[in-house]
Amino acid sequence: MGKNKKLLRFKDYGLYIFSLCFLFLLVGCKQEAASQAVAVPVAKPSYEKRLADYVDKLPLEEKVGQMMFVGIPGTEYDATAKKLVEECHAGGVIHFDRNLSEGAQVQALNSALQAGAKSTGAKIPLFISVDQEGGQVARMRDTLLVAPSAASLGAQGQPAVVREWAVKTAQNLKSYGFNTNFAPVADLGLTAQRSYGNTPAEVIPMVEAAMDGYRAERLMCSIKHFPGIGKMQVDPHYDTSAINVDKAELESNDMLPFLTMVNKKIPASYMIMVSHPVYPAFDREPASVSKVLLTDVLRTEWQYNGIIITDDMAMGGLTSVYSQKEMGVKAVMAGEDMLLSCSGDPTMSYTIYNSVLEVVRQGKISEDRINASVVRILAAKEAIGIWHLDTDSGIK
Repeated sequence: MGKNKKLLRFKDYGLYIFSLCFLFLLVGCKQEAASQAVAVPVAKPSYEKRLADYVDKLPLEEKVGQMMFVGIPGTEYDATAKKLVEECHAGGVIHFDRNLSEGAQVQALNSALQAGAKSTGAKIPLFISVDQEGGQVARMRDTLLVAPSAASLGAQGQPAVVREWAVKTAQNLKSYGFNTNFAPVADLGLTAQRSYGNTPAEVIPMVEAAMDGYRAERLMCSIKHFPGIGKMQVDPHYDTSAINVDKAELESNDMLPFLTMVNKKIPASYMIMVSHPVYPAFDREPASVSKVLLTDVLRTEWQYNGIIITDDMAMGGLTSVYSQKEMGVKAVMAGEDMLLSCSGDPTMSYTIYNSVLEVVRQGKISEDRINASVVRILAAKEAIGIWHLDTDSGIK
């Protein structure tokens, strides 16, 4: 009997050990399951949200600077160019023949400009541009490729040929350090053979082909001059003027190439340049500072979410109406994203930059409004491959 009791106690002890092991095993499985549940990855915020958050954290001075597209005085990265790029944080630089002497010099200048942009602040590269439309509007003819005029290409009626010239132009410009071309012209019947034709049916397929060629080479382009200056009587380079055409006529003709591209093209792949005539059918303000045309039509009605850029603000079409201190502020309030100031004298660029900065600091323009423009600018720079949110911004 004593031996049987010992055997029973041994069995009880074995059962106890077995139960304890089973309990540990069960708890371990639950802990592993809990640990696996905690390890479920959290969804990464969208690109749009991450870009907006990044822009929101940039200093205001850099954000307003990104909205400036400026001219520089000479052929070198001199003190003036350095101040515009590194102190005013310009988002873009445009070149004219005054800046271009020969191939090696152009490459060196553009490299120096980009190095300057990347040496300070957010290190955001520049748009570097020319007006290389072809025909009569072209820079540095003895070095850069010059396409036939838009009128002569349009007369051939072959969009494939237009696309081929855009590809060749883009490749040539990129080899010298450019990443932007202020072309193609989407106006109807513009003088100096700058238009592909006189009707939307003639112009639309050619503008689309040119844009496709530039996008294939990841060169930023700009369709111009919204809402269409083919009917102007006075050159906006020299004075203000009114294009007295009714709204229905403008919408069914001059504006149609622009609307068609907005409906068909990726907004980050191009800009829309706006010139300075007045369109009384829409507004009494010059187009480049018209909230009706820029915000009500382009942004709200057409749902365009790419960059809107002014034509050169030094043109008489704007300077005859507003002071340098007023024009940049009015343009931003109206809906412009980039302010083009082409003069080799930097005074206008400094004045525009400081005026916009001042009114934002005063709360007359919200910082959210500035942020919206900078988001579009950086999305376009990413689209052409010169800047990347997930690497160049430090965001992972």
